[in-house]
Amino acid sequence: MNIIKKIIYILLTIFSLVGCMNDVNEIQNEIIVTTAPTPTLITPVDGLGGIVGKVENAKNIWPDEDLFVYAAEFYGDIESGKGSYILETRLFPRTNLDTNGYFQLNDLKAQAYVLVVGPFPESAKPILNEKQNDALIIQVSENEIVHLGSVLISH
Repeated sequence: MNIIKKIIYILLTIFSLVGCMNDVNEIQNEIIVTTAPTPTLITPVDGLGGIVGKVENAKNIWPDEDLFVYAAEFYGDIESGKGSYILETRLFPRTNLDTNGYFQLNDLKAQAYVLVVGPFPESAKPILNEKQNDALIIQVSENEIVHLGSVLISH
């Protein structure tokens, strides 16, 4: 009689373990999809413009920092790229770079800008042009949003 109880106990234990394994398999096969919230598209005030984009490599350079995109006015010839930009953080706009690298600068004056990215203005690096050899110069026009797409900053 003692042996029958042990066999029944062993069988019940095996069945309950098999039942648990099915639950584990169902949980492992479940697909969980998470997405970041889609930012609301900016709408500049009449007569002003905006810039939107995604910086691909900023978090690789500063993984544990809150990052900002600063808009520095460009002075010079846009076509040749000859000129300079001045980053005066008290005067020029900035915005946060979200965890996925997206940013939006709204209500910018119609003129040329160079965007720089970093945790602080002193350590910020410029967004690079397509050739990856110089700062990207962005012309903002009245009532328009410049969509940069994915861009990189210098290392």
